[in-house]
Amino acid sequence: MLLKRLFLPCIVILFVVLSGCSKNENSDNERETKKFVRSFRVTTQYGSSEFRLKYDGDKPVWFQYTSAYQKNNAYCIGIDYYRNDVFHMLHIDDSEYGDMAYGMFDGFLDDNGLVKSVVIGLVRVFFECSYDRSGQLVGISKSMSERGLPDNYTYIWENGNLVRIVADEQTWTIEYGKKRNVPISLNVLSLTAEIFARVTKYCNCIFLGYAGFFGADSRNLPKRLVCGDTVETYEYQFDSSGAISKIEKRNESGEVTIIEIEYYI
Repeated sequence: MLLKRLFLPCIVILFVVLSGCSKNENSDNERETKKFVRSFRVTTQYGSSEFRLKYDGDKPVWFQYTSAYQKNNAYCIGIDYYRNDVFHMLHIDDSEYGDMAYGMFDGFLDDNGLVKSVVIGLVRVFFECSYDRSGQLVGISKSMSERGLPDNYTYIWENGNLVRIVADEQTWTIEYGKKRNVPISLNVLSLTAEIFARVTKYCNCIFLGYAGFFGADSRNLPKRLVCGDTVETYEYQFDSSGAISKIEKRNESGEVTIIEIEYYI
């Protein structure tokens, strides 16, 4: 499973999509109904890790990763927002804002607040993104190749749901149930089908996808992913408001990953 890589001491970051001026009214309504995640715990047969977030309004400004089975493994991220079209990610190696900082990523946003490019070390473009009129991600083109991963990805949507990802000779097909997605501050499709963990090995960028940084989430909850011999199924539990409280992922080998989510009240 790709989520196993997230138990390595890699640095992750989250970012929420900024809304364009024409969408202010919709954004205000969404803030009133969206549930903001305080933490989520990921447990596999190898152990568990926990991820905690803090926000300024609807923007994440602090993120912490800790591993219950890797001693002395705790990392934090500070996030600076400049203009509406630029942000900066700063990795801080301590339990909170410590002295050692490194691992710089910068993002540039389009007029709708969706990432159009990610830059490493201020100058080197990592990848660029494209969207349709509904804010759905339709393509990623990588300027920096990663061994074992494709450079170009195409995303195909039907009725508000991402149904296929095509990259080189690989195709991932995602099937859905009738249950609608209740808005939360994490991208459910990234937690289940791990669509950004299939694009890059950089955990920073994987977690950018978790927070909807790359556009809309699917309208319904995914129930199954198929790619060749790979098959994953997803089952959910919900809190009293209808938001997801637990996800159980099971692959073709019977391995199970549990994701437990806690929210701010």
